[in-house]
Amino acid sequence: MQQNVRTDASSSTTSTTSPWPVEKVCDAGCIAVVIGPGGFAQHAVLSCRSSLDVFCVVANPNQRSSVLATRPARTPVQGVRAKLGSLECALANLSVTGAMLRSRLAVAVGREAQLLIELPKAVTSTVRVVRCEPLDVALPGAAVWRKQEFALGVRFLDHHSDLTAALKGLARAGAVEHAQARILVLGKDDEVSALVDRTLAEAGYKPRVLTHPRYAVSTTKRIGAKALVLNLEIDQQFSARSVIDTVRADPATASLPIVLCARQTWLQPSHKTYLSDARVRLLLVPFTPEELVATVDRAIQELS
Repeated sequence: MQQNVRTDASSSTTSTTSPWPVEKVCDAGCIAVVIGPGGFAQHAVLSCRSSLDVFCVVANPNQRSSVLATRPARTPVQGVRAKLGSLECALANLSVTGAMLRSRLAVAVGREAQLLIELPKAVTSTVRVVRCEPLDVALPGAAVWRKQEFALGVRFLDHHSDLTAALKGLARAGAVEHAQARILVLGKDDEVSALVDRTLAEAGYKPRVLTHPRYAVSTTKRIGAKALVLNLEIDQQFSARSVIDTVRADPATASLPIVLCARQTWLQPSHKTYLSDARVRLLLVPFTPEELVATVDRAIQELS
């Protein structure tokens, strides 16, 4: 049994006499606000384009529009406590424009409060809550209320040197130590792919297995993969080469690390020359889980 609780802003339309902008949160967490002449909210429009988290359109009296867009908080953080007003929270991730908190209580969208980030040198900032979403949680009997957890999105309203320095420090530490890098595993649904999937998950990665090479590039872009692991057989036409060529031809994936689970047939001189030119790492089958993790680790680290 699960319980879903949701706290959203008001409806998507409002009178022009309303003194406050209307904010409405869509499932993807994107926000759009339309403010009419005089600063009154006319209506809210939901928009979720690319990786934008906040998408605001502000209309001036001449009915011209300007667009303000900021990227979402994406650097994962663990073990950092925070206080939103008097509410105890945990810092989940952050960016230069805002942060995501986890809390036992919901907070009204639009509320402004002081956010205290509990570091060795505490940092404070005035923030506005722009998103409030609970997680789905199992209900273990009478202990339900102790298990509920809310995701609170906040935007920084003031920026100062202490806050900037703290954000840079947390980003450097969190991005390397706690991020679950997504890895696309492309190839046959066999024991090798299963081993790769299981090993990478146990090593702290987030693998995604794909069996059809046609969607390699689009899936890599969509999930933001940090590396591509290929488990492909070689044939007389060398059809697997087309997969590598396609990945290298797209600007968004041209520098993507590629690890090839290679059989003996891949080791022919002509094939090895091509793979070297295409910057493909070879991992000879059979391999150990330790060899796989070490190869993927090195590929990602060298890219960064």
